[in-house]
Amino acid sequence: MHVKNRYCEWLFLLTILWVSSLSSAELQVYCTSTIPVNERDKALKADSALTGTNITVFGKFREFESSVKSSKPKYILISSSFLSINKDYKAVYQLELNGKSSFKYLILSTKPEWTKEKMASGSVGVVDELGRSGTKKYVQNNVGKFKKVKRVTKTDDLMPLLVLENANYIMIRPDNYEILKKKFTAKTQKIAESKTVGYPILCVLKDTPQGEIDALGKITPSTLKALGYSNLKKISGDNK
Repeated sequence: MHVKNRYCEWLFLLTILWVSSLSSAELQVYCTSTIPVNERDKALKADSALTGTNITVFGKFREFESSVKSSKPKYILISSSFLSINKDYKAVYQLELNGKSSFKYLILSTKPEWTKEKMASGSVGVVDELGRSGTKKYVQNNVGKFKKVKRVTKTDDLMPLLVLENANYIMIRPDNYEILKKKFTAKTQKIAESKTVGYPILCVLKDTPQGEIDALGKITPSTLKALGYSNLKKISGDNK
């Protein structure tokens, strides 16, 4: 009986420590989206799976990057490309949209003279997800070479780049384009597609306990919908 009581005491202590750790955890978010920051922030903070977690949704990559470097939050929700420039985290869940975990960026133009063959001499607009040098390298690796890569802070800023002729092309996710084209009357043409890339990922610091990772997987479907996605898929095995 004494051994059993000691076991219960240790189990209770471990539970308290786990709850305490979760309550002090921080989730920082930066993903390109047509959904306003305040709406995504509200949805995440209302989710019972994240109760006690400090949540910040950023509207600019440079602010997110600066915060991650200074505070090193335990959890981050970020584009799948981010792990190429930050090795402190591992991906544990993949956001999915309509049953798909990946997509291909569309390269669009409004002028017929800006063809695929002329991309290397033109400029492309893209939402900043990796900073200046990281974004340029990412575009080149996944689409091809452009004379200039113009970074914007919001998905909604992409179409005006073409309309105002401040860029010859834009690089945009298909689902975001379907939303934006309803707001703009400018006629676009598809020039090319990127390589296949993954939707955003939910990451944790590499020493995060499995119990906390499992708890994050309970984010509700309504929250995912408010973020613009339909499912949260567990990433199994070792994560790079």
